[in-house]
Amino acid sequence: MPRAIKNLRTEPIAMKFLKKKKVPTVIELFCGAGGTSLGFARAGFDVRLGLDCDVEALKSFALNHPHAESVNELIEKCSGAQLLRGQTLRR
Repeated sequence: MPRAIKNLRTEPIAMKFLKKKKVPTVIELFCGAGGTSLGFARAGFDVRLGLDCDVEALKSFALNHPHAESVNELIEKCSGAQLLRGQTLRR
């Protein structure tokens, strides 16, 4: 019979950053309505940007993440520099 692991830490990854006064950030590509980034936000991450080519999906993303930027563009037309510009993120 398996033995229980004592002192198993189950704190979210984001908590390690919060202890250092840093909040990890998320940029979601192919974001749709933002379900994946909603999970990140609930785990303590800062959702900064969602990119999708579907306007209707981006409207839902904007409702789910009012503080994040919504970008309606094809991924082929975006560079990493363009996505990071204005997001105060490091490469």
